[in-house]
Amino acid sequence: MPVDITATPRREQYAISGGGPYPFDFEILEAADLAVYRDATLLSFPAHYTVTIGSNGKGSISLLSATGTTLTIVGARLYRRVTSFPTGGDFKALDVNREFSSLQIQIQQLLDMGNRALRVPTTEVGYPDELPSVALRGGRWLYWDAEGHVVPATPTATNLAVSAYAQTLLDDLDAAAARDTLGGVREKLTGARTYYVRTDGNDANDGLSNSAGGAFLTPQRAIDVIHQTLDFASLITVEVAAGAYTEGIVANGAFTGGGVVLFNAPAYPIVTSITDTICVEAVNGAELYFTGGFEFHGETQGLFAWLGGKIHFAGCVFAEGGADQIQIYATRLGYIEAQTDYIMSGGGLNHVQASHQGNFRQSSGTLILVDDVTFTHASYYALTEADITFTGNSTVSYGGNTCTAKKFIVSAATIQWASQVADAPLGSLPGEEYSGGRFLGATDQTDTFIADFTLDMTATGDQAITMPLWAHEISWMAAKDASTAVCLGTTVGLVNHALVNAHVAATSAWSLVTNACIYVYDATTGDIFEAAVTARTHTSVTITKAKTGTPTGTLKVSLVGKRRS
Repeated sequence: MPVDITATPRREQYAISGGGPYPFDFEILEAADLAVYRDATLLSFPAHYTVTIGSNGKGSISLLSATGTTLTIVGARLYRRVTSFPTGGDFKALDVNREFSSLQIQIQQLLDMGNRALRVPTTEVGYPDELPSVALRGGRWLYWDAEGHVVPATPTATNLAVSAYAQTLLDDLDAAAARDTLGGVREKLTGARTYYVRTDGNDANDGLSNSAGGAFLTPQRAIDVIHQTLDFASLITVEVAAGAYTEGIVANGAFTGGGVVLFNAPAYPIVTSITDTICVEAVNGAELYFTGGFEFHGETQGLFAWLGGKIHFAGCVFAEGGADQIQIYATRLGYIEAQTDYIMSGGGLNHVQASHQGNFRQSSGTLILVDDVTFTHASYYALTEADITFTGNSTVSYGGNTCTAKKFIVSAATIQWASQVADAPLGSLPGEEYSGGRFLGATDQTDTFIADFTLDMTATGDQAITMPLWAHEISWMAAKDASTAVCLGTTVGLVNHALVNAHVAATSAWSLVTNACIYVYDATTGDIFEAAVTARTHTSVTITKAKTGTPTGTLKVSLVGKRRS
């Protein structure tokens, strides 16, 4: 038994690298005088480790399982008497030494705990303060008052060195609550996310689980949460369960971060119906995607895109709505696209209407009739510089059903039907052209024309360019006087692209500019001249010019287009 109990700190710590042994350089009287921790877990003796004790009371432990990261060995002798000395009994030196050694070990353990405790300087008196009772300190904070004493209190602007506004954050239990307090702070998503909508859901839910207690009640709630609280560049999918929804969807403005929002429903004939005055509205740059058997019952519009709004759909169903229903309506730079097959089970005023530079495009697939339908105005109606376009892969399947309607009405606009189907587009009655409106069928012949003009690079604003005849697709070439600055670009409808040669740059790489048809960059001066088609009629286009710096000179511009013979 050791007699000299040294003042060595009663703790050792090691990085675990095997079973051991791991020595401890302080004296113990028995194996039970140790507490051994693997990371933050207290191990049991002898289930987890063995102890070897030398004649000087020091020794080592060996782990039975060499897992974990950090091993901590500390003194843990019980605080109790070791030996009883009865009156008249033996007074043995061994027992006395053991008793004093035990007391010394206990003192060193207390010293180790004291060294890790919060203390005030030796020169201060009257400390430590006694903690208040549970009744006084429960659910409250402890802080030091102006005299340095511990006081229980509810946090306020007067007892914490923070502003009253920051105080409100201290009560928030999670990041979502803190964002609500701060106001306008969005959650930054780093990956995809899925929200759920069900007819037994609740708009007070978070929408993140497919259950009655987790899902939203309405698709609009999903849009509101995405619009108002998220910053994302990836895909957000809104899974809408089958059932009847009596509130439409309005998306006003582009989504923060530029991500994609996709609404998905079970495939037809499972019914996921949306019934409202307008079923889906995209405005001010909002862009939405719909897949699956959504069934739209619009009183006035099924899908409505305007002021730069965009809607893409595949597999959806256009059903009966109001008598004046326009099932698909794109206006004022709105864009709607049918990406593949879709279904029609009801009629209205027009199936598709596009006006005032709005655009509808059926990229591919088949429009499938599953019932007899009637459109009181026309199947397709285009007016005032709008465009309705069908690619060569677009077809109509009547399936023994009828569509009672004029095929089209077009006025000061264009409908392009590239399909080779003889009885296309949809409808039983011939179409009509008014006021310069053009219907271009699959057999229409076209030829090429070229128009030349000059642009002043010092000018700003709009400039109308007269063309020989109407053209939908135009290729541009622009060259700066006495310079190697050359620009090649295209305009399809009102969608502009420029392939640019930065002629003074160190490299001659070409780069695509997606918002301009003419783009000239001078790397020496930093000047930029940019032009985009913003309006189009049958005989002219209007380009809007923008520039940075003070570019000089003129551009010689040629356009090549297709016109109807």
